[in-house]
Parts: sequence; C-alpha cells; structure tokens
Amino acid sequence: MAGDPQKSNVFEGIRTGNCIVFLIKNNDSQSSIKLSSLKKLEKLEKDDGKLKLSNLHNFSIEKYMNNLECVIPDSEKNWIKKTQFDGFYIEDLFSKTQFGVYSQRDRIIIKKSKSDLIASVKNFLKEIRKNGKNATSVNRNLAARISSSKYKFSFDKDKISKILFRQNEEEYYFYCCKSLVDNHSRVSDIWGEKGNKKSLALFYGLTKDRILRTHVSNKPISKDFFGTGMQTNRVIALKFLEEKSVEEFKQHYNLKNIHKEQIFYYLIGLFFSENYRVFIKENNFDGINLPILFMENYADYVKKGRRKVNTLK
Repeated sequence: MAGDPQKSNVFEGIRTGNCIVFLIKNNDSQSSIKLSSLKKLEKLEKDDGKLKLSNLHNFSIEKYMNNLECVIPDSEKNWIKKTQFDGFYIEDLFSKTQFGVYSQRDRIIIKKSKSDLIASVKNFLKEIRKNGKNATSVNRNLAARISSSKYKFSFDKDKISKILFRQNEEEYYFYCCKSLVDNHSRVSDIWGEKGNKKSLALFYGLTKDRILRTHVSNKPISKDFFGTGMQTNRVIALKFLEEKSVEEFKQHYNLKNIHKEQIFYYLIGLFFSENYRVFIKENNFDGINLPILFMENYADYVKKGRRKVNTLK
C-alpha cells in the first residue's frame, strides 16, 4: 500500500507494520537455525515519520540484547509461534472431514417445495436425454457421467431428501442422485447414497474476521449454509471419529465410561461455547483444522452438546 507522496519517507503515510530481520550465517556451526525477535521498540507517534526514520538510523542492537526472545520452529517447520493448548486438532481425531453439499446445479436440484423440485428435475433429465452433453447446466464432470454407461438419468422419487440449504430458513428438498450431484461422495459418506440416512454431524466455519459459526445437523447440509463472508468451513461427523479418541479422552480425564458418542457431544458443546469462540479469535486460528481443547468441566460440555442434539427432528 503506497504512502502519501508528499511525505518524506516510507514511514509516513503507511500504517502497516515494519519488520527487520538479521540473518547471520556461520559455516562452522552444525546447529539448526534459530531466530530471535524483539517484540517492541520505544513507542513513537504513529504519524511522525521523521522521528521513526531517525530512530532506525540510530538503532543499536546492543541496547536490546537482553530483551531478545528466541523463536524456534515447530515440528512442521512453522516459524510463527503457535498457541500452546491442552488438547488435539480436528484432524488428529477424525479419519475424514467433508465440505458440505456442493452440487454445481443447486438451482435445479434444490427447491423449497417438493412439487417444484420434482418438476425441475424431470425437466432437466428430459433435456439431458434429448440433448446429452449439450444440455444447459452441464459442466465437464456431468458431461463425463452422461457419456458413461454407469449412470442413469431417469427420475426416482426415492432420491428426494431434506437438506439444510441456508441458515435461518426452513429445510429444502434435495434430489440426491449421483448422476446429477458433483462430489456426491460428500453426501453419501455421511448421509447415505440417497441422502436420507440420519447421521449426526457438526458443521462449522470461520468468517474472514475469525468469527466461529457452528450448526448441528443429522441431515445433509449445504457448503454455503452460512452464506457469504466465510473464510472456510467443514463438516465433521460422528461416524468418522476415530476409536483412538476414546482412549485419549479416558486417559486425560481419568474416566472409564467415555465413548465416541459422548465425545462428539463434548465437541458440540465446546464449539458452541463462548469461551471457545473467544479462544479461536484471540489466538488467530484459521483454516479448518481447529484445536480440540480439554476443558476442566467435561461433563458440562457433554450435557450442552446433548441438549443441542436433542433439539434435532
């Protein structure tokens, strides 16, 4: 971002941070590289560019040697210091995660009313049978399925299921057919081939401002359920919670009667808690591999999660 051209130097008119790194090579040393950081210098008036430039010109590293902090990379060679916490990450305990339903033709196979859905799908299938790959709303993936003898393009009312399509709205009707749905496995892996198998899942995502949003469902849920402004989102399902998680939780809490379903209730209670949301935001977590914290009052989080599940239809 450019500064004001009338200012005298790059430190004026620019509000972004400035970082100075000193790298010293020692050919005789076999030790791994370590960086040292100095968290802050003297506070300067933010718009006084000349003073900042003068301060840098007269900078002496010896003055700050006792205040340097050693920065060591983690096991994955990340140099940014990670927040330490007592627990695991999502991908440590789940064998698989999903993104939610993304059909590439939602306007055709997802409708508010069942009658509208039936009419829409029947018309689309009729056009495919007539025009093949040249039908409207046919992308490369669907074109390949049209050319394959493995897929059928006849209407089947048994493939109509419910879907959570948009937050704060009623359930929609969804034609869950692997012939028409791109990435159909995102649905079938959790909710079955026709999308009508009830299977408990937690849908979560982060906004661009790292605000955690969560929803519990036992039905298919759209990838765009939370709408625009999301940085990322992910679905974790009870069926993909690995057995090793049971032993980890038993060992940590010194409890013998912990089981997978109970752990999933705990995770739901945790992700919906205000303490966890604050933790995520304040520690700048992003992406989908969020931390799973071991909270002291385990039983309380289990109860909160179970209450959420009990509200599902």
